[in-house]
Amino acid sequence: MARTVYDNLQPGQPFVASIANPLQPPRPVVDHRKYAWSYRLLDETLQEGANLRGTLYLGANIVEFDFYWWSWATYEEAFRTAGFSACTIEPFLVPPDTENKRGEGFWDEYIAAPSAMHIICEK
Repeated sequence: MARTVYDNLQPGQPFVASIANPLQPPRPVVDHRKYAWSYRLLDETLQEGANLRGTLYLGANIVEFDFYWWSWATYEEAFRTAGFSACTIEPFLVPPDTENKRGEGFWDEYIAAPSAMHIICEK
């Protein structure tokens, strides 16, 4: 996948994707429904390449999909091998006015242990 992405970007274009947080191994179950997201481990063990099932709660619609947990070292290796010059990860940003809409402390649980991050790679 990293090579295909690299081949389809122009020089200087970034690649941005949401990934399972590579800095912490996945827990067997994460219920972040209040953030419209949850997942559960499908494999028996928490390991590199563990298979998980994610669920997005989008109003009346529910979307399920499978994904895998990889360590940050694995991502760095894959994108470096594909030719990317730099890769970083960043947490999701919480808009500054969110406490006015959701209440003080609404995002505290997620910020303390984010289950997803953004990976940003530069060609």
